[in-house]
Amino acid sequence: MQSITKDCEVEVSYDKNGVKGAWYRATLEDSPTKSQRKKLLRVRYTKLLKEDRSSHLTETVDHSLIRPVPPEDDGAVLGEGSVVDAYYKGGWWSGLVVKRKEEDDPITYLISFDSPPDY
Repeated sequence: MQSITKDCEVEVSYDKNGVKGAWYRATLEDSPTKSQRKKLLRVRYTKLLKEDRSSHLTETVDHSLIRPVPPEDDGAVLGEGSVVDAYYKGGWWSGLVVKRKEEDDPITYLISFDSPPDY
């Protein structure tokens, strides 16, 4: 299991403004410690911006909403019915492989999302 440390890239579950179930990349700005009482950590998102779009959104989130960045393509073969996290509209969303398009190079997949973004 990967450990997370200050300044490392992580993914944060973002559950605001009608967005639910997505994971967004962020940089961890605090050092997590085992003795931390509040279990809150500050993150700076790499794709999400403040409302005025002046800079990247920074917020304090519960540590349970933070996960390490998954490894790059591990060569897994996905088939219809596979549950995946798929990159869509700047975040990672849980979905289901509906179709594998082997005629494409590289192979692509049609994904169905339970709660896709409306934007």
